[in-house]
Amino acid sequence: MADASVALRKLQSGQPLTDAEKKVLGISVTVVAPTPTPLSSVANDFMEEAIPLNVRGSTGGTSTEASKITQAEMTAASIAAARELAMTPYTELSAAERAAMSQAEKTAYLKAAREEKERLDAEERAASNPMFDFTNRPDAPSDPDGNFINYYSWVGGVNSGEWRLYRAPNTSENVAKYGSRSIGGETQATPDSAVGANALIKQPRPLKDSNGNIISWFVEGDDRTTTTTTTNPTTTTTTTTTNPTTTTTTTKPTTTTVTTNPTVSTTTTTTVPTGLDAQTTALIQSLQNQIASLTKQVTSTTTAAAEQKALDEKIRKENALASLTSTFTKYNLQSLIPKIKELVINGATESTIALELAETPEYKQRFKANQERLKKNLAVLDPGTYIGMEDSYRQALRAYGLKQFDTDDYVSQFIANDISANELSNRIVTAVQRVQNADPAITKQLRDFYNIGQNDLVAYVLDPNQQFQKIERQVQAAEIGVAAARQGINAGVQVAEQLAAQGVTQAQAQKGYSTIADILPDAKRLSDIYGTTLEGYDLGQAEQEVFNQLASAQRRRQKLTQREIAAFGGSSGTNKTSLTTSSVGQI
Repeated sequence: MADASVALRKLQSGQPLTDAEKKVLGISVTVVAPTPTPLSSVANDFMEEAIPLNVRGSTGGTSTEASKITQAEMTAASIAAARELAMTPYTELSAAERAAMSQAEKTAYLKAAREEKERLDAEERAASNPMFDFTNRPDAPSDPDGNFINYYSWVGGVNSGEWRLYRAPNTSENVAKYGSRSIGGETQATPDSAVGANALIKQPRPLKDSNGNIISWFVEGDDRTTTTTTTNPTTTTTTTTTNPTTTTTTTKPTTTTVTTNPTVSTTTTTTVPTGLDAQTTALIQSLQNQIASLTKQVTSTTTAAAEQKALDEKIRKENALASLTSTFTKYNLQSLIPKIKELVINGATESTIALELAETPEYKQRFKANQERLKKNLAVLDPGTYIGMEDSYRQALRAYGLKQFDTDDYVSQFIANDISANELSNRIVTAVQRVQNADPAITKQLRDFYNIGQNDLVAYVLDPNQQFQKIERQVQAAEIGVAAARQGINAGVQVAEQLAAQGVTQAQAQKGYSTIADILPDAKRLSDIYGTTLEGYDLGQAEQEVFNQLASAQRRRQKLTQREIAAFGGSSGTNKTSLTTSSVGQI
């Protein structure tokens, strides 16, 4: 392995090879060759080695004349030698060699072998055709008429790509964009990667005219250059450029004709050498006139294209201004219209303008609830959704005459607290029907239970910071308290809230406390008489028996009644209702 590696390096550097090294590289040897000719004295197209002529097909067996190896043969021999030195494929390793590897080593070995094979395949492919060599870009042929810019681009991967010839119209924009790629040379790609194939190691540099327009490209220290014809709507200039070099100029007498196009501000200067015959002079003049005519056509076409482009841009700006003005007027953000005009004039797109306006203080104030939603980890609403929710809130408030709550502050609070339109409607119904228009006794009970004044009741119900379930339960508790009070019973806020939580309605409370009012007086009287020997019966027991169907409470009352009957021999002062149980436990 070491001998082959040394031989390969010597062959690539042009050093003489020994017979043994030639054999390693696959070069046949029958006799000892004399001292090789130094590489520096050989022509560029060949490498000379003292190799017997019979290697190249001669019948002589001992000739001392040096054979000539072409560059292609040397490349093929280099690749062949490199393949011989390449890693042994994993499938050809012995079982013992495979067993000695860890899984990570096997993976690394397979990867290295694959990459080396790909590199060698790429070298061999590049040697077979210059168009497959991604390390060197070919020079693009110039367009004979000067109408196009020809350039090469590498398309594909290491072992599948190739140089493809493209062309673009010869305009000033395309000269700046593609002109540098017309020049060939060594690329920035590496032997095992085509990345960088379209960029040269020695980057071409632009050559500009007095107006700063790129008219050609050149490589420092190289005499290659692009020759371009650039056009614009007002002037036409034909320029041929070369690298700055020392030149000798011979001047001949010439005649100069200046023609001016009456419709376009373009001056074309043509020169015709003197001393020519009339026929040749006429031919040159005819060709120059044709060039001037074509230049005029190109200028007219370019001018029309520029005018159309300007018109399209004007229409785009007008449409953007109209659309954004209409949109932000709907947002009630007319104060941003001057900013919109400024951005449109500066060429910003509609989407870019919308994003920039969203960062203004006016926009953030208009959609201020979004800032609060962010703090609560709620999704930010887009303007359309935001305004749609505002409209639904305002419609519901106005439908019930609650105009005092139809304000930006209230509406933004609903949005910030993620109150749905349906929930707001339920709150409004509760506020209007069960509070604002309710029995004064209920509003009084709300004030007694929760210390909420008459003027604050509706606002309390609509307050988005209050949980609606809590508000509903409190209103329901007040209704239950009123039902009890109408029977002369003080239910208390704790019991009323407990019954409300159980789902007892106002109607059920009225029926239940009516029953309690019937049974409680006698039950309490009997408790006072027999309370020392039997369990007593009070309001709490009555509420448990009536609303919760508590059997133990019912048994207490029955025992007291039975003791009364027994004490008086089947007669007592209780009425029929107090002795029955069918009227309780049905709520």
